[in-house]
Amino acid sequence: MPTMTSQQALDHALLSADSFEGLFTLATTLGWPDSALQPVGRRTDRSLLLVHLAGTPAILLTATEAEESPEDQLQTASLGYSSEAPLALAVTLSTMTLHRPVQWAETPGDSPVATAKRVAAASARSLLTLLSPAAVSTGTAVSGRKGLHPPLHTHLARALASLRAAVLQEALLAGGDPVSDLGLLGLFHKLLFVRVSEDRHDAPDNAARVSELLADRDPRAGLTLLLQAYERHYDSELFESPSPRPQDLPATPVRELLTSMVEPWERLRLDFSLTRSDLSGRLYESYLGLRPGKAAQTETLFDGVDLSDQRARTSAYYTPAPLARRVVEEALRPWLEQRRPQQPQDVGVLDPACGSGAFLLAAFRELRDYFERLHGRSLSADERRQLLTTSIHGADIDMAALMLARVHLLEEADLGSVRLPDLSVNLLWGDSLASPPWAPATVSTQGDASALPLDWRSWLAASGGVDVVLMNPPFGAQRGYGQRADAAQRATLRELYPRTRQWGTDLAARFIELVPGLLRPGGAAGFVLPRTLLHGPSGSGARELLLELGVQRLLDLRGAPVFPSAAAQVCVVATMQGLDSPEVQCEFVLDSRGPTLQLLDQSLPDTRQLTAAVTPSRAELRSNDSWAPFALRWRTELSQDVRAALAPLGDTDVRVVQGTQTGANDRFLLSPDRLAELAELTDPERLHAQAPLLLRGREIRPYRAVASGDRLLLPTPVRSLDRAELDLVVEVCGGYPKNVQPGALDVLLGPKVLLAGFRREPAAVADLAGDYIIVKGAGGGVAFGAPSMPARARAQWLLGVEVLLNSALYQWWLRGTGAPRHDETIELSIEQLRTMPWPQLAPTDWSTLARAGTAVRRALTLESPRGRTEAYWAARAEADALVDAVLDVQPRLSELVRDELLREG
Repeated sequence: MPTMTSQQALDHALLSADSFEGLFTLATTLGWPDSALQPVGRRTDRSLLLVHLAGTPAILLTATEAEESPEDQLQTASLGYSSEAPLALAVTLSTMTLHRPVQWAETPGDSPVATAKRVAAASARSLLTLLSPAAVSTGTAVSGRKGLHPPLHTHLARALASLRAAVLQEALLAGGDPVSDLGLLGLFHKLLFVRVSEDRHDAPDNAARVSELLADRDPRAGLTLLLQAYERHYDSELFESPSPRPQDLPATPVRELLTSMVEPWERLRLDFSLTRSDLSGRLYESYLGLRPGKAAQTETLFDGVDLSDQRARTSAYYTPAPLARRVVEEALRPWLEQRRPQQPQDVGVLDPACGSGAFLLAAFRELRDYFERLHGRSLSADERRQLLTTSIHGADIDMAALMLARVHLLEEADLGSVRLPDLSVNLLWGDSLASPPWAPATVSTQGDASALPLDWRSWLAASGGVDVVLMNPPFGAQRGYGQRADAAQRATLRELYPRTRQWGTDLAARFIELVPGLLRPGGAAGFVLPRTLLHGPSGSGARELLLELGVQRLLDLRGAPVFPSAAAQVCVVATMQGLDSPEVQCEFVLDSRGPTLQLLDQSLPDTRQLTAAVTPSRAELRSNDSWAPFALRWRTELSQDVRAALAPLGDTDVRVVQGTQTGANDRFLLSPDRLAELAELTDPERLHAQAPLLLRGREIRPYRAVASGDRLLLPTPVRSLDRAELDLVVEVCGGYPKNVQPGALDVLLGPKVLLAGFRREPAAVADLAGDYIIVKGAGGGVAFGAPSMPARARAQWLLGVEVLLNSALYQWWLRGTGAPRHDETIELSIEQLRTMPWPQLAPTDWSTLARAGTAVRRALTLESPRGRTEAYWAARAEADALVDAVLDVQPRLSELVRDELLREG
C-alpha cells in the first residue's frame, strides 16, 4: 500500500470533507492523482465526487452537512449503484459510512462495509485505509462478501433477456414468426438512451418520464407515445430505425423491463446521469451471453425457449474500458503530442473491428480532452458533435454491435436537446477483411453471409484515410476459424493477405496486414493482440508488419485477466510511422495475479512496480524470433551476467521430449486393483514393464515424486509382453485406440529428469531408475534424457540437471518464458524449452551440483516436520547459491532473480 501523507494531514482533510473541495482534498490525501477525480456536482443537498481507477469508477464520495439518517444510506446506495462504483463513501455531519452498492440485506443501504465517527481519528483513519489506490485496486474492502445483487449492466442484460425470451416464447405458442431479435435490441437501446437523456436533461415537450409510465398496469400505449415524442424532438435515425411496436410485445415483460430501468429494487431509484457511458458496450457481451433460442428440451424457465452463450462461437468479447483507455494512451496520445492537430478535421480515428465501440469511446474522450486543453475551455455541444462526426469512424460485421456503438457514442457526446447526428456514415456495416484497398470486393471472409464486403478502396477515395487505427481484432487461429468459415472463404483470406498466410496464423494478424492500407503517411496504430503473435513462426509475418508500421511500445500482459469473461492472454502494441526512435519501449507483467486495474492505470505511482521494462533496438527485434519482453530482456541485457558458456538447449546433445499419448488414457490407466486383475492374464513382472508407473504433472515436486501408484498401459510393444499377450491385455482394456503417439520411449522409459508441464512452480525430479512414465500435454510434462555416457556419470548428470532446473535462476527463467495463466500457472512447451540457455559444464561441475541435490533429498527424509522444512529450504538455498557459483552468475542478476521469482512454499 502506498505511503500516505501524515496522519495530521489526513485528519485535517477528513474534518473539512463537507463540500466538493473537501472531498477533493480527502481523495488526494489518500494518494489519488488529480486525473482520477471527476466532479459530479450535487444531488439534493449532497456534493458528489467520482474517483476513477484506470478510467472506471472506483469510489463515489458524497458529502453533506446534515446528520445521517436511513434515507442518507438509501441515497448513498442508489447513487453508488447508478454510478457503478464498487464503493460509495457518505460523509455526513458526524459520521462516515462506507457501502458496497451491490450489497444489501433487505433494503438498499442496510449493509454498510464500515462506519466511523468523524471525530474518532483512529477509527476514521482505519476506514479510510480501505480507500487508498492500492487497497481499492486489490479489492481489500469488497473481497469475500456475500449476498450480492448483480451489477447494473448484468441486471439490465437479464431484464432484456427475459423480454427476448418471452417474445420468442409467445411466437412459439402462437405458431407465428417472432419479432426481430435485432429489433428488440434496438428498442432496448432507445429506452436506455431515453433514460440517460431524461436524467441528464429535461424531457422533450409532451414526453412523459419512463417512471410515469409505470403508473399504468399496461405501459405499452404510453411507451409508444413517449418514443414518438423523442422521434419528433431528435429527428434521429436512432429512433427511426425499424423496431417492434410496443403494442406488439407482451405487456408483463415490457413493464418489467421499464421497472428495471427505474427502480429495480424497492426504493433503489436509478440515476442514469451518473452511469458510465460504456454501459451500452458492456451490455453487448451480456446480450450474446444470454441469447434465446428454441430449446432442445422443454424443461426450461421459458417452455420451449433456452438461453445460450454465443460469445465463444463469435469470438465477441467486449474490450474492457481500462484496456481500451490504455491502448489509446499508448497510440493516439503520442500521435496527438507529435502532430498537434488544431481542429477535428485534422485527425481521423478508425476501428475496423469496432464491435460495440470501446475504442471509439476511449478515442472520443481522448480527443475531447485534447481539444479542451488546446482551447482552454470545455467544448460546446456543437463542437462535440463535429468531433464525433468528423474524427470517429468504425466498422464491424455485426449489426447489433454497431447499434450499441452508436448509442454508446451518443451518450458520451451528451449533445443535449439538439438533433442527433446520423452515425451510419461513420459506423459501417460489413466485412472489413473481404475487400482490402489493394484488391477488388469479394465474398465475406468471416463466415457471415449477411454482411457484405466493405469497399475500402472507395472509402479511401472519399476520406483519404485515417491517422490512427485502434482495435482489438477478433482472435481465432486457423483451426478454430475453420468452424466459422468454409474452405472457399479461408482460401480467399489466404490470397488477400499473403504476408500472414502461414498455417496457424491467428485471424488477428490479417487485420494487422489491413492497417497499412488504411493509414495516411505518419499514421499510428494501437492493437490488443494475442500473445501467440509475439513468438513462433506463425507470428513472424505479423511481427514484420508491426516493424514496418513503426512499433514504438509493447506491453505484455501475460496472464493478467483483463477480459472478465474470457481467459485470453494478450499484449498491447503501439506503432507510429516516421519516427526515428532507435529503441522500442517494452514492458511485461511480473505477476499475473496482481491488481489488473492498477496495472492498466499509468497515473498511479505504484503501477511501475507491477511490471519490468526493456528497451531493445529495432534491429534486435528484427533478429529475434520472440518479442516477449522477458525473452528480449534476457537476450539483450541479462544473459551476459552468466559468465559460464551457454548455448540454446536445442543446439546441444541433450534430448528433451514430450510425454506419451496412448490415445485413450482413461482406459489404459491402471489402478493397483485393476493391475492385479490383469496380472492374472500374463506374467506380472512383464506386465509392469508394459505398464510403468504414471507420474502426473501435479505429482512432480522439486526433488521428489509424489505418485499415486497408478500405472499406464502402453498399447505399443516395448519388448516386455509378446504381441499375443499385448493384444489380449489391450482387448480387455477396450481395444487399440486410433491415435497412439508413443513418443520417444527410449528416453521416457529410461533414466531421465522429469519437468512438470503446467504448474505454478515448474518443478523437476530426477528418475534415476527409469520407473516413471509421463503423458503428453498440460497434465504431464517433458523429459530430459542424458547424452551418451557411462552409467555413473549419467547418474551424476541427471542429479545435476535436477538441481539446475529447480534452482532459483532456472525457475525464474522457466516462469518468465512459459505461457502464463491468470493464476500464474505456467505452461511449458518443447519449443520454448529448446531456447533454454544450457550451460556447457565439465563432469566435475555436474558432480558438484549432484551433491547439492543429494543434500536436498536427504533433508526430505527427516522425521520432524519442522526440522524437515527448515533443512529442506536451507539445502535449496545452498543449491541456489552453488548454481550461481558454478555458472558464475553476477550479483546484479542474482538480486533481480530474488526480487522477481515466485516460488511455492
